[in-house]
Amino acid sequence: MKYIVFLCFSTALSSTMVASEIYPFEHQKDIFSKKPFHRIHHPLSSVVLVSPPIVKVAYSNPMIVGQQGTVTFTLTNDAGNPAQTGISYTYNLPAGLSFPNGATVTNACGGGTGTITGNTVTFSNGSMSAGTATCTLTAPIVAAAEGSINPTRGSFSGLANAAEDLNNGVGANPTNIVVNLPACAANAGVLSY
Repeated sequence: MKYIVFLCFSTALSSTMVASEIYPFEHQKDIFSKKPFHRIHHPLSSVVLVSPPIVKVAYSNPMIVGQQGTVTFTLTNDAGNPAQTGISYTYNLPAGLSFPNGATVTNACGGGTGTITGNTVTFSNGSMSAGTATCTLTAPIVAAAEGSINPTRGSFSGLANAAEDLNNGVGANPTNIVVNLPACAANAGVLSY
C-alpha cells in the first residue's frame, strides 16, 4: 500500500521534528477535500537538526605600515549551543597583508590546532564545548604599504563542519582596510616654525 506522509515541525530555532502523520495513498482526494478519512498517527522521536558553526573574519582597521594589527576569526555556534567537533578551515590573507615572521595563532576555542604557513592560516580538528555560543582565533598581521585593502579578497577553503559568514570582512558590510604611514614618515620633510 502506498502512503502520503506529512511531517510536522516545531517553530523552535532548533528545528526539532516532533511528529508525522501517514495517510493511505487511496485517500489523497479526501486529504485535500477535508473529508473524513482513515489516519495513522506515527509519532517520531525528536530529531534535532544542527547547523555547523559560522566563521567570520575581521581585521584591525585602520592599520599602520609596519605595525602589527590583528586578524580575528569568530566561530558562532547554533541555537542551543550543542558541542561541536571536527571544525576545520584554511584562510588566505588578501593581497597587501601578511603574517609577520614567527607569528602564531591564539586559540580561545579549546580544541584544535592553528598553524601559519606563508600568508595562509589553517585551523584543524577544532571543537566547541556544549553551551559555548562563540569563540575566537586571532593572529598578528602587518600591512606592507600605505593604501586601501579590500578584505573580501581574502578567501576560505577546506571548510569542514563550518560555514563561511556571507558578510565576511570588517563589519556587517565589508569595508576596505585603511593603511596609513607612521606619523614620523607621514610628516617627513615638513618643517614647522
